[in-house]
Amino acid sequence: AMKLQGFAKYLKSEKVTAIHTAVTNLNTFQFPMCLVELKDFLSMGQLVCHEAARATGQLRCFDRPEEVVDLSLLSGIVFISHQWAGFDHPDPEGEHYQAILVAIRGMSERGLKCGYIWVDYTSIPQANAFQQQAAINSLAVYASLCSALVSVAPNCKHADTGADLNVQTYCARGWCRLELLSFKTGTCKAEDDERAAYLCDGLSFKSIQESDVALEDDLVLHVLGGSFTCCSRCHPGGVQCDRQKTRDVLLGIYWRLLAMRRDGDMQYVIEADRILQLVQMEVEKYFPAYTWYRSAGHEEMQELFDGYLPLLHK
Repeated sequence: AMKLQGFAKYLKSEKVTAIHTAVTNLNTFQFPMCLVELKDFLSMGQLVCHEAARATGQLRCFDRPEEVVDLSLLSGIVFISHQWAGFDHPDPEGEHYQAILVAIRGMSERGLKCGYIWVDYTSIPQANAFQQQAAINSLAVYASLCSALVSVAPNCKHADTGADLNVQTYCARGWCRLELLSFKTGTCKAEDDERAAYLCDGLSFKSIQESDVALEDDLVLHVLGGSFTCCSRCHPGGVQCDRQKTRDVLLGIYWRLLAMRRDGDMQYVIEADRILQLVQMEVEKYFPAYTWYRSAGHEEMQELFDGYLPLLHK
């Protein structure tokens, strides 16, 4: 019994450490925030991988969030959220890049600032798995600092599976939901209350409020109910599940919501309370204790949020 008590204490301390790390990561970059200036993005002609953009000096990298705050206010930073159209390249046919150009024109016509672009393939390391995970851990900070988010979801086909991709499949993606949730729970002070999320299907550009797409709080919050490529491919070679990669980001976002409800301006208090009430009604749906992991000839239950949320309330 003593051994079990000791083990339980150890597990609790491990969880407290994980929570502390997740909360600390909300105000720091584990990996620099890498942006592309609009003129450079336009000259690229396609989505360019992080390493190629770095080699040609087209990345503007920032080590601390406070360095980005003024840039976001003065010039505008647009967070591009999209569903990859290939396993190894997000945009083999260039359709997403063209849709981003439509979005940029739409922002310009509305008088919205669009000085810098954040897009995963260019802004997150692709070759180094450790750097990539560090950048993923900072996803909620990156999104929270951007002055606008554009969900880019043109009608196209997945290069490897042949599946149709569109606004509906975009909304079903776990990563896309996480990006939207990260942006939604951010507290960047854009001028004239223009901080908003937009949708571009390659033909039209409109705010998500104006669109008929059901990106409600409950859908955006249901990150782990979304689809992940690693799961549909049965985790080849026993790779880590993306659901595990999102855990610390979601823990940090949950803590941010608690802090916003406790200390925020009235607008943030109402918003945070609405989302937290959704969680309380269905904790297991949004923050499941465990998840199934399936790989070739192997199946197991892996821990996700078991015992974490009560610790966050302390």
